Amino acid sequence: MLEDQLLKHKNEGNKDFGEKTYVLAAAKFTTGIALYQKHKELCHSDKNVLLKVTQLYTNRALAYHNTRPTNQVDALKDANYVL
Repeated sequence: MLEDQLLKHKNEGNKDFGEKTYVLAAAKFTTGIALYQKHKELCHSDKNVLLKVTQLYTNRALAYHNTRPTNQVDALKDANYVL
């Protein structure tokens, strides 16, 4: 199920984020986001799935932000996408 796969990537990224391995966390969030981009139409028809996608983008923005200064532009792009 798509929601389960997105949740798996989010949780794995959150684990890395908690360990302050922000580049690895961003990579895990990116994997989940790529899954969303592949199935956009399906994601937009399910509020629970869309919530997971929003969390992936938000979390990746935070991971990028914590890899200062290299990924500040990417952090802003993800934050703007969520908004």
